[in-house]
Amino acid sequence: MAETSQPQRLFIAIPCSPPDGFGELQDRLHQWSHDKASKVRPVANENLHITLVFLGMLEAIERELVKQVMDHVLHETRNFSLQIQGLGYFANAIWLGIKPARELQLLEKRLNEELLRIGLPGASKRYLPHVTVARIGTGGRVNLSELSNEYSEKVWGTLPVNAVNLYQSRTLPSGAEYTISYQCKLLTMTS
Repeated sequence: MAETSQPQRLFIAIPCSPPDGFGELQDRLHQWSHDKASKVRPVANENLHITLVFLGMLEAIERELVKQVMDHVLHETRNFSLQIQGLGYFANAIWLGIKPARELQLLEKRLNEELLRIGLPGASKRYLPHVTVARIGTGGRVNLSELSNEYSEKVWGTLPVNAVNLYQSRTLPSGAEYTISYQCKLLTMTS
């Protein structure tokens, strides 16, 4: 995708694959999506990610600065793994939780500090790492407490973290579309 001078809605995130055992929940979310009253829209597998920093609308010059920050913070970051565990929800989303991990917390903190240092927006609220698996439209009717009780302790699997991406987000009638704008590979750990 060619770089454009128009502002773009961006975020920095770790790409995810669907975790093992996710098929059962995914089937349930797709069933709900056929019930118009639920207003559930499952997130496409290729859009699964763990957001590190939401940046909002940025001009071309700011995007270049973000890439420099990513290179600076990530150039010596080693790959690591995260455990995907549990299920929760916000008013507008259903998500899988991430077990607290020092590497993830440090990565999110360093990115935010560097962005703030150069005058770009960083996180404005407490960081709660998660993988959004479905969106819920305003007024959607779904029994989220039952779903949460059923999966609150489930261990979904381990996610290897080998790269961090800068994503462009566009809202389409069919849902959000994410495009990788830039990628930083993490260093491979050797024994």
